[in-house]
Amino acid sequence: MRGYPKWFYRFLIFSFTLLTLTGFLLIPNALDMRLDWDVSWHLPGAMRLAVVALHATIAFLVVSQLGALWSVHMRIGWRHHKNLPTGLGLVAVLLGLVLTGLGIYYAGEDWSVPASASHIIIGIFIPFVLVWHIMAARHKQKLR
Repeated sequence: MRGYPKWFYRFLIFSFTLLTLTGFLLIPNALDMRLDWDVSWHLPGAMRLAVVALHATIAFLVVSQLGALWSVHMRIGWRHHKNLPTGLGLVAVLLGLVLTGLGIYYAGEDWSVPASASHIIIGIFIPFVLVWHIMAARHKQKLR
């Protein structure tokens, strides 16, 4: 990616990975607390609070990184029509996660449960969509 410090790409992948891992750790708690499913394992109270705080903090960091990607990476890709299907898919999934994440925190009780379920479902797909985007870009670079 042109226009970014050398460490930016690795930091972005690290942030996405940590966000995904903390999200996966929170799924049993969300299923238990929001959807009233009987789950055999979930994080204990103090640990859950720490993981939720870490997940939310990293989410804010990732959103800021997306802003940095918008300024160069996405605009160049859009202008040159590079990886549009995978890029638009990734943006759509990320936007869905941001909106459902806000819904979990700020929507009323009636909307919080569907937002939680949607956030979990969309969050499960994000690693696959991100890998799809990266692999498509690498495949196109090899063809040049």
